[in-house]
Amino acid sequence: MLVAIGSADYTAACEMTAVDGVPVESDAGEECAERLRVFAEGMSPSALGQLRGVEVASVRASGETVEIPGTRVAGAPQSYQQSVFELVRLDGLWYVVGT
Repeated sequence: MLVAIGSADYTAACEMTAVDGVPVESDAGEECAERLRVFAEGMSPSALGQLRGVEVASVRASGETVEIPGTRVAGAPQSYQQSVFELVRLDGLWYVVGT
């Protein structure tokens, strides 16, 4: 998702997002993509460039949710180090939990 945001592919980023336990679908996808675009416009070009190259180290998951500390997101801008990314498994696929 972060790579997609850094690459300005907001639709793809939204397709990897779930809100209220449901994957973002086409109707809500446009609104989601617009929110991410506005968010990205507030970032510096260097931070966006960093997002294009992030990688997440392998994370063990048991159950249907996992939290990934920002410190596990290699190459992310410093501001992401304090973040925690929550993922949920729905129908066998992992999604980033969004609001």
